[in-house]
Amino acid sequence: MEFKEGMNFIRFFEPVINVGNAVSFQRKFDLKMSENSGYSNPQRILKNCQFFSKYGKPIHSAHYMPNNERADVIVDNMD
Repeated sequence: MEFKEGMNFIRFFEPVINVGNAVSFQRKFDLKMSENSGYSNPQRILKNCQFFSKYGKPIHSAHYMPNNERADVIVDNMD
């Protein structure tokens, strides 16, 4: 089974999302935007919000911390 950005995996959670009262997700990407063609946690958070908005439920980030705990990634993400 191939998981492309989690899209193939979401169908397993859709029944729970449909009956739940909110949607939450994590962002734990390890690279700064300059290290990944301008794409890092902020862009992934926006992409998740756009995707999950179709469920019409409140959306929140349940966890944010790069897996490798690089402080420079966190600073870059907050700029």
